Amino acid sequence: MSARKGILAVDDTLAALKLLTDILTQEGYAVRPASSGEQALASVFTELPELILLDVKMPGMDGFEVCRRLKADPAAREIPVLFLSASTDLEERVKGFELGATDFIAKPFQRDELLARVRTHLELSRFRTHLETLVEERTEELKKANEKLQAELGERLKAEERIRLALGEKEVLIRELYHRTKNNMQVICSMMKLHSLYSGDHKINRVFQEMENRIYAMALVHQKLYQSRNLSSIYFCDYIDDLCELLKNSYSVSDGRIAFKLDVARAEVLIDIAVPCGLIINELISNSLKYAFPGETAGEITIRLERGENGAVKIVYGDNGPGLPSGFDFEKDSRFGMKTIFSIVRHQLQGTVDFERGNGICCRIEFQDKYYARRV
Repeated sequence: MSARKGILAVDDTLAALKLLTDILTQEGYAVRPASSGEQALASVFTELPELILLDVKMPGMDGFEVCRRLKADPAAREIPVLFLSASTDLEERVKGFELGATDFIAKPFQRDELLARVRTHLELSRFRTHLETLVEERTEELKKANEKLQAELGERLKAEERIRLALGEKEVLIRELYHRTKNNMQVICSMMKLHSLYSGDHKINRVFQEMENRIYAMALVHQKLYQSRNLSSIYFCDYIDDLCELLKNSYSVSDGRIAFKLDVARAEVLIDIAVPCGLIINELISNSLKYAFPGETAGEITIRLERGENGAVKIVYGDNGPGLPSGFDFEKDSRFGMKTIFSIVRHQLQGTVDFERGNGICCRIEFQDKYYARRV
């Protein structure tokens, strides 16, 4: 994969081209200007740019034709193309997207919007390129890649918290952060799903599926935060409802086969609690669907969340499956999911976890919401 450098700016109006170049150069971007479609194509195939800002209306070869030729060439088709257009005509925009454009920027463009869109699409392009390279290199070492990905995602969550605290009440920036994080996680899942389609290995496909579910569990928290009124907490009952539906679809659970009984108060939960609890519940439900109710076995899963005094939180999870054999040690179970549960509860939530045997299993998790005192 050839390295791509700089931004190519294309506009037949020299004043507009100079303004565009000046704005981007002042922000530290390396910019190559071109005043026609022919110049643009020559510049692209001399050295591939990271991103192209392309005027639609130009004499001779217009922006649409330039885009069509770029997308037809294997070396250039992955370069993000952002059209510049003063037109608000819907058909024109639809045509642009059908040709493979990434976005449209209205002319005359606003400096802040221009920079925000350029920054976002550059980040997504770099992230996608990095992910493709990572998957190609690490498919044969899937176990190590999985552990590395979990570590990276943990660092991402910590980084998000630092950013959230630093931004404070800057609502627009926080919304952009949550939206971008959700999209990036969905890009990861999409790439995993794509590669799993070609692996042909059932075990590898199952690990990909479990990784996708963990990422979706975290991405769902960010989706709920993006939609929330205060950008710092979500209604956990709504989140659990959606997570159950996601996992039912992931494991192809037919309607009515598994009954989910939820007793979760309509209480708001901060991101610091929502993400680890979401990952824990994802692992518990996944284990039940895989081992307690295989095939078309019917059953029942119960989830209860209770809030006590001074921030005490209790999660009680159970299923009515066949249970586990006598002497089975949950803490010594080598499966990644069980290790994840114990690690998150003890090290991140600083709580306790206990499993009980009987008709199925019952898991009790208790911890202290360390942010409770600050909220009240």
